[in-house]
Amino acid sequence: MRYAEAKDQFISSWGELASDWGMCNSLGQIHGALLISPDGLSVDQLSQELRLSSTSIKSHLKTLLEWSLISQPHCDQNKVKIYQAEKNVWKVFQLVVKHRKKKELEPLLELLRDIQDTEGQNQESKEIRKISQDWLHFSSKADRALDKICALNQSLVARTLFH
Repeated sequence: MRYAEAKDQFISSWGELASDWGMCNSLGQIHGALLISPDGLSVDQLSQELRLSSTSIKSHLKTLLEWSLISQPHCDQNKVKIYQAEKNVWKVFQLVVKHRKKKELEPLLELLRDIQDTEGQNQESKEIRKISQDWLHFSSKADRALDKICALNQSLVARTLFH
């Protein structure tokens, strides 16, 4: 496979993956382009490469900065801002888990705790309390497990899980 084809395929697939995770396809494409760029890219370069508006690129870069998936831009010799992606897979995993927990798991835990206070002794009230208790128990354990995994040293995880 030639470089141009591999690059296009990677960027496209990264966008689809982002979409599968509930994020915008173009946000994923921008992140993918930055991941495979050895020196980083400017807004204009990203806009030309991905055929997206500068406004859209800037908006998605802001999101990627908020997630810490890219670093604060530095300026090249022409004072053009250059964006670079975090390339350490373990750090990216930790950042994504942290954000997804905040966006999805923490609200679920809060909801399940609230439902625990459902009043009534009828069958429906008892059932919703039981189901919410079961899900709260499982989700709390998942939350703690993710915290423990993310706190581990990258080399320890690699040795433990992948050897």
